[in-house]
Amino acid sequence: MNPKHCKTTTYEKMPDGSVKITSKSYYEELAHVLEEFEKPYLLTEDVAKRAMDKALERITSKSSPKVIITITPSADGKIKVVEKYTTLKQSFK
Repeated sequence: MNPKHCKTTTYEKMPDGSVKITSKSYYEELAHVLEEFEKPYLLTEDVAKRAMDKALERITSKSSPKVIITITPSADGKIKVVEKYTTLKQSFK
């Protein structure tokens, strides 16, 4: 007996250092696809502010419906920023 609901997630390393995350949900057949990119940065404070501006631009220009930013300090005085943004969110009936 096959399960009616299944979710698969794949991770693909991109040349720029980001990771492409593709999730597919099935309910007897393909029901939902979500494509996201996650990119880590190790930055100075000024560059981190520019990265935040880029994230805001993704939202205001509607190029991404969702952006998640995680900011943590590192031991060497820099700032670690992880940006995760959605590029495709599609549901099938």
